[in-house]
This record gives sequence, structure tokens and C-alpha cells, in this order.
Amino acid sequence: MEKKYNVSTLLDVGANTGYWAREVRDSGFTGRILSFEPQSKAYQQLQQMAHDDNSWEVFNYALAEEDKNEQINISENSVSSSFLDISADHIKAQSDSRYVKKEMIELKKIDTVFDQLNLSEEQQTNNPTYFAPPPRG
Repeated sequence: MEKKYNVSTLLDVGANTGYWAREVRDSGFTGRILSFEPQSKAYQQLQQMAHDDNSWEVFNYALAEEDKNEQINISENSVSSSFLDISADHIKAQSDSRYVKKEMIELKKIDTVFDQLNLSEEQQTNNPTYFAPPPRG
């Protein structure tokens, strides 16, 4: 990926426990990984996943259009957590997606975070910085 797409930094937004970033690292990516996960329990697991990797930084907040705190619905499986309500059909199809609690999380303005992490507009334009995680089948 680094050579084919000239990628030096990956953003793992909504990183959960870090499974996607781990797959990318295990497939040979040696560049910088920045993982963002606002849920406290998932973040703790993410920290453990990235612990021995000096090029993998983890952050306990979500990226957003503005700085604020907001309540998120935490699902039993954590990957289905959301600010949105969950449908009965979704729960019927995947029972562990049901919400089990709410958690107050921090959201930070994406522009401010990019400035703090030295992700300049030039880097974003001339050196592709991130890809969305592939859909799970």
C-alpha cells in the first residue's frame, strides 16, 4: 500500500479495538497509523493492541465538525455503537448489536486535530493520508 499509493499515514477513525489497523500492519504497512476511538472499553483494548508499535498512535476521542461532548449508545458487541437509534430489524439480525448502556464521549474538531498532528493540507493533497476500512463481509 505504501509504495502503490504513496501512503505514509493512515487514519483509523472509529478504530474500535484496532483490528483493522492490525490487519494493515500485519500486511506490511510500516508507516504512521493514527487510531481514534471514543469508547472507553474499546479504547483500552486499542491501547493494548498498539502498545509495542512506536508508529501507531491512539486517541480517546472521536473526530467531528466541532468540539463537544455527547452521549453515545454502546452496543454489546461495541462495533454497532452509535449516536443513532438502532432498529428492531438490526437487533433481530444481530442480537449482540443491542445497546446495553450509554457513555459520554469527547468529540474534537477534525481541523484542529489535523493541525496538532502535523497533517497539513499539502500532505493531504500530495501524499494520500488515509483510506476507509474495507467493508466487513
